[in-house]
Amino acid sequence: MNKDKNKISNNQKNFTSFDQLNSEKFNYIVSHYMDGSVTEMQKRFGFKTPTLLRRIQNGTAHMADLHIWGLQEFFDIPKKIFDPNIKVEDIDTLIERYHYEKNAQKVDILHDIFRYDNPNLLQKLAQKPLYAYMYPSRPNGDWIGNDEGIKETKTYFKEDGSVVDQHSNRGIVKIGAHQSLIIKESFDERNINVIRFDNYQALYGNFRFTFFIISNQNGKKTEDMINFGFYSAKKYPLKEAKKILGDISKVQLKLDLEFSERVLKG
Repeated sequence: MNKDKNKISNNQKNFTSFDQLNSEKFNYIVSHYMDGSVTEMQKRFGFKTPTLLRRIQNGTAHMADLHIWGLQEFFDIPKKIFDPNIKVEDIDTLIERYHYEKNAQKVDILHDIFRYDNPNLLQKLAQKPLYAYMYPSRPNGDWIGNDEGIKETKTYFKEDGSVVDQHSNRGIVKIGAHQSLIIKESFDERNINVIRFDNYQALYGNFRFTFFIISNQNGKKTEDMINFGFYSAKKYPLKEAKKILGDISKVQLKLDLEFSERVLKG
C-alpha cells in the first residue's frame, strides 16, 4: 500500500503544468461531453478497468498521445484542444468548429442544394430563345439604343443547363426545389450576375426574375444592384415591355454609396 502511495506521489512530482492543463481539459470533456463518466471511453479504448482514465482525471497519470487520438477518433473531440496554447474556455468553440468543418467536408454544398433533376424545366427553357426585359443600370446611357430606356437581351438556353446571351455573357442554370438560379459571368469578366426565378412560372409563358449584380458593375465596386425584370418567349415592342415593367423606382435598387462607405470604414 505504501509502495502504491509512493508511486502516486512520485508521479505527481513529475507532473508538469502542461500535464495539469491536460487533466483540466480532460475533466471538462468528461463532464460536458461524456455525461460525467469515463465508462464509454474505457470500452472504446479497450481498457479492462477505468483506473488509468480516473488517474488522468485526478492528475496522477500523464495523458498520452494515444488517448488524445482516441478522443478524436471515437468521440469527435479534436486533438487541437490539447495544444498547450488552447485554454479550457476555448474547448466548446473548438469542438463546435471541428464538427462544422467535418460535416461540411462530407457534403458537396452546391450539389446538395441544387440536386434536383428537372428535365421539363430545361426543355421548356431551351425550346426557343428567351428575351429578358429590365431597366439597365445606366438608364440614360447612349448604349441602350432605344428611346424607352429599357434593356432587351436575347438569351439562349440548352438542355444541358448552359446559357449564353447575345452579348456573349455565358453561364449555367442551377435548379433548386422551387427556385432556380442562372449564374452568368460577363464577357469582360467584370461582373458575376445572378438571376433567380420561380420554377413553376418558367413553365408558363412569361416569368419574372430577380437580377443580382454581385460584383463590380461597370468596373466600379460601389455600383452593385438588384433589378427585377421578366423573361418571355415573345419579343415585345419595347413600349409594351416597359409598360409591364412599370416605374423604375419600384423594380430597381442600387447600392447606397454611403452604406458602402460605412462598411469599408468599419
